[in-house]
Amino acid sequence: MSVALSTIGLSMDILGFVCLYFFGLPSSAPDQGEGYVEDGSLTEQQNAERAKFEILSFLALVLIVLGFVLQIAANFAGHVH
Repeated sequence: MSVALSTIGLSMDILGFVCLYFFGLPSSAPDQGEGYVEDGSLTEQQNAERAKFEILSFLALVLIVLGFVLQIAANFAGHVH
């Protein structure tokens, strides 16, 4: 059982890090640069894309944390008889 937990945990970590590579860390900093309309706000499409990136980057962090938790659980499960 500990091997399965460890394997699942490592898989979640890898998937989480791949998502972070593509979507970046969640950020509370305002967007800068091109894409603002005249009043300084973002378009609806940009807001939707930003929301998608925020959700996927948060999911990546959750996967990484859960993966580490499973690896720790596998370590303890391997020592308990």
